[in-house]
Amino acid sequence: MGNKLGLTIALGVGLFFTSCQTNQVEQVITVDEIQQIIVSLNNVDLVDLSDRSNILIDVRTPEEYAEGHVPGAINLNVKDDNFSKNVAELDSTKNYYIYCRSGVRAKSAEAIMLENNLKSVHTFQDGMLTYKGQIEK
Repeated sequence: MGNKLGLTIALGVGLFFTSCQTNQVEQVITVDEIQQIIVSLNNVDLVDLSDRSNILIDVRTPEEYAEGHVPGAINLNVKDDNFSKNVAELDSTKNYYIYCRSGVRAKSAEAIMLENNLKSVHTFQDGMLTYKGQIEK
């Protein structure tokens, strides 16, 4: 009887750890997949924004953001004097996806974010100029 109980517990623990490992593997995005996504802001739908570890940031001015932005994006104006301070307060365990009007300001923002020890920062190579997706105001 004791051997059956021990075997049942061992089997249950093994299944638990196996299922946890499977879930972790499914959530990994490769570097190549990220590179394919960030080629164009039109690929933004490939970023799972329902996953709270993925954050979409629009680094344009508040006025530009109000005129229309990608749904789910938060606004952190790279030209704001407090941008570096605001970036320093971001969670370093998150994945940040950045865009602007054409890609230039996003590159500047990326450099500042990396200087502030954010490890997972991805910049869309283009921006709102070529974006054909949904816009939120």
